Amino acid sequence: MTGSSHVEKRERLLKWYRASARPLPWRLTSDPYAIWVSEVMLQQTQVERVLLFYEPFLRRFPSIQALASASWEEVLAAWRGLGYYQRARLLHQSAQIIVRDHNGVIPQDPKLLRQLPGVGPYMAGAIASIAFGLPEPAIDGNVARVLSRICKIEFPLGTRESNAALWKEAHFWVQCERPGEVNQALIECGAVLCTPRRPKCATCPLCSDCLAKRDDVVEWLPRPRLRRPPQRWSVVALLIENDKGEVLVFQHKGRAARGFGLGGRLFEGTWSVPMTLGKGVEVAQGLAQSLGATLLEDSPSCRFKHVLTHRHLDVEVWMACLVGLPPQELRFMPREALKIEGVSRLTERIISQRATDKEVLLAAVPVER
Repeated sequence: MTGSSHVEKRERLLKWYRASARPLPWRLTSDPYAIWVSEVMLQQTQVERVLLFYEPFLRRFPSIQALASASWEEVLAAWRGLGYYQRARLLHQSAQIIVRDHNGVIPQDPKLLRQLPGVGPYMAGAIASIAFGLPEPAIDGNVARVLSRICKIEFPLGTRESNAALWKEAHFWVQCERPGEVNQALIECGAVLCTPRRPKCATCPLCSDCLAKRDDVVEWLPRPRLRRPPQRWSVVALLIENDKGEVLVFQHKGRAARGFGLGGRLFEGTWSVPMTLGKGVEVAQGLAQSLGATLLEDSPSCRFKHVLTHRHLDVEVWMACLVGLPPQELRFMPREALKIEGVSRLTERIISQRATDKEVLLAAVPVER
């Protein structure tokens, strides 16, 4: 514990927060459902991006009952463009569980919250404290950074020692009348003042108690978690159109349909053109033959790099034409319909190509979120 008590530090933090916090829409509601939706959307996604989707999503699904009764396709269409579509699927599943098992009422108990699909320690703490006023810590990346610096926690993030120290410290902060506001204030402090680079220590209400500042190690903390290097995948994608300009696509449903998708949970629930791992004309021919199609050329129409959080994709787009009827898992759909139904950013880039496109697109795109 640093020089001031937690009570004193908390009061300074809350005074700053009440005067300076951004007026984000999820901070202006006490509706547990709306708060929960915001927390799901904010996972690994910048606030500016979430602001584009949050209120339209709530207008489309204004209650947990409305979300639970909607089809997955409707939810996916409303989520399209926000990325990480598995979040939307788990949110939808959780809504159905809450309606079925909890009479449509979001449980307050963090242990029950954590039993819902996609709800981990942070989200359970955030919902319990912000929506229900329970003294539960909520440690996201921002909070971890603030507390690591204040307490000079030198263990790498993600280790047992670091987790124990952070949760112990966070527990003290929320022992008060408005724990949800304290959690939001810590998050806000990390987002706008105690930033990863060039933190604004001079204006931070906690600067006088920050051990990292005292010892001039602010920019060295927190120590990053050890990460595996991103995997590099080569991907062949087929762009097949009919005489109406519609695109042949299928819907990812966990496992790859007959081997013409990347499989797993990557892009689950979204519509995609046929694709497979590999590169070169032989791989493209093999994929085309599995669909009853033939390549239009012996070289890809374009190549581009696509960056995901844990994977870097080198994508070849090949033009092909269908000889007979497509496999039953695939269908032709207009590009406009695909935008409504929901496609990943990767598929969006692929279907934007034309047979005359010969440029090589080498610029990496932002992380798919």
